[in-house]
Amino acid sequence: MNRLGEGVLDRRQFLVAVLGAALLPSSASAQEPGRVYRIAVISPSELAVEQVRSLQLPELARLGFVVGRNLTLTTHVGLPARMPELAREAIATKPDVVIAVSTVAILAVKEASSTVPIVMSFIGEDPIAKGLAVSLARPGGSATGVAMMAAQLDGKRTGLVHEFAPAARRIAILTGRPPRHAEGAEEAQRVAKELGLETDVFYADESADYVAAFAGMRVARSEALVIISAPDFFRDAALLSRLALEAGLPTVCE
Repeated sequence: MNRLGEGVLDRRQFLVAVLGAALLPSSASAQEPGRVYRIAVISPSELAVEQVRSLQLPELARLGFVVGRNLTLTTHVGLPARMPELAREAIATKPDVVIAVSTVAILAVKEASSTVPIVMSFIGEDPIAKGLAVSLARPGGSATGVAMMAAQLDGKRTGLVHEFAPAARRIAILTGRPPRHAEGAEEAQRVAKELGLETDVFYADESADYVAAFAGMRVARSEALVIISAPDFFRDAALLSRLALEAGLPTVCE
């Protein structure tokens, strides 16, 4: 995991520091009396919104930004296909900063506005390759935040499956339909091939697809499961865990 442009702060401290810097431009030494600052959150998951409310807002209050007094928070949550619409909706609130969760949300906000500061919390892919940062040390542009480098981690997790289930020779990979999660799925397949493992790929773009995917794993006689990094899979972690347990599949996920 990389925090763009920062040193040794933990993730929560870093995000709060970035939010504070975005709300108070470098030319300002203090909050403007009577001004109300605006934050918009855009995410595929309500869980991310809950984390902003429980983790970031109390820390921002310590810096003097208090919801109901001089800070407003709007939330824009929906399926990945709705991200362009939600991004336009978020920008229409005239936010001082947007907290965007997941690559699809971040790119949608960037498309909707080239000037509104974006705090990536998080991006799952390389922000440089996606045109969101010039470098990790000095991202430039309007976006900064946390990069999870999800594809590389998906490969490492595939290696972990081989370690904790060495007898498993046929691995199921649960991912979204291309181009969603393509880098992570490709990396998982590459590592599996290097380890001499066979792979079957199963697709799920919404929660309703999970039952069919796990049924396919039973037909394929899958012996272990890698769930590719994705906000929707993170959101449905409890359901996916239950289905994996019922299927008797050793499973690794984000």
